[in-house]
Amino acid sequence: AGILEEEGVLVSQAASGEAALALFDDPATPEIHLVVTDMRMPGMSGLDLQQRLNTLGATIPIIFITGHGDVPMAVEAMRLR
Repeated sequence: AGILEEEGVLVSQAASGEAALALFDDPATPEIHLVVTDMRMPGMSGLDLQQRLNTLGATIPIIFITGHGDVPMAVEAMRLR
C-alpha cells in the first residue's frame, strides 16, 4: 500500500475476504476501483471473494497474487470473470 499511497492512490486494506466484502457495504469507504487479493487467505479464498463480488454485481478488476498458484487456479479465476 505504501508505494500506491506515495503516488496519491487512496488505499483501503482488509485482513480477510470477509473484511474486504464489508468495505463494499461501508459508506465511509471511498469508491473501490480495483481489488488486489491473495488466493490463500484466512477464511475465504481469493476465488471465493471473486465469486461473492460477482454475486454482488461488482465488475471491477481483480488482481490475484499468490505463492501457491497453478495453471488450473488461473484458468478458474479467468472463467469466473
